[in-house]
Amino acid sequence: MQRLTRTVASVERKLSNLFKAIEKDGLRLDAHLKGRIADLQDEREKLAVRVADLKIKVAVPKDLLADVSLAAFSASIRAALSDRSSATAKAILRLFVDEDKDLQQRKARSPVLILVWLTF
Repeated sequence: MQRLTRTVASVERKLSNLFKAIEKDGLRLDAHLKGRIADLQDEREKLAVRVADLKIKVAVPKDLLADVSLAAFSASIRAALSDRSSATAKAILRLFVDEDKDLQQRKARSPVLILVWLTF
């Protein structure tokens, strides 16, 4: 995880340096530079997915995933949220938002929210 964090920081630093050079030094944004920026942004995105994956593996108790059919859970959540104007969809979204706000205040993680995140 530390190596991955250092790699993310390195990519962020490279992007920041390129943007500073473009803004302050008037570096010309040619096709090569656009390609380099796109490559770094793609790499940053892939690294973010890997970091999130590692965090989920740490945050979700193994026994929770063993007892849950992720496909069935995903299907039921998607079905409930398919009509966003329904009372059920609104209630589910309100629950998730309220729990997320509460968890942010306590700086905690919720296995339920993580499972919902995995379904999408």
